[in-house]
Amino acid sequence: MKFIIFLITLITLSGLLILCNPPKKDISIHDFMKIDMEITATDQKPESKSAIAKKYGYTLEQYEDFAKKVEKDPKLKEQIGDLILKNQLEKSKNIKKK
Repeated sequence: MKFIIFLITLITLSGLLILCNPPKKDISIHDFMKIDMEITATDQKPESKSAIAKKYGYTLEQYEDFAKKVEKDPKLKEQIGDLILKNQLEKSKNIKKK
């Protein structure tokens, strides 16, 4: 009888773990840019890259997959270029105000 209760408990707990595990979210362009800028400023070691990606809630594999996607897709490259330009314009405006 204890064995049956143990099995039922084990099955219930494993079912809850599977159902409650949040799905991996897709990386956004803004998060990719933040991660990429921080990675560029580090020592480029896999451990450092992984820590930075985890800081934003992503895995290193997700970052690298998105980086490959950016390299292949000209529209994504254009969007990232626009974001970089906007960031630089905002920084230059803040410098002029000071």
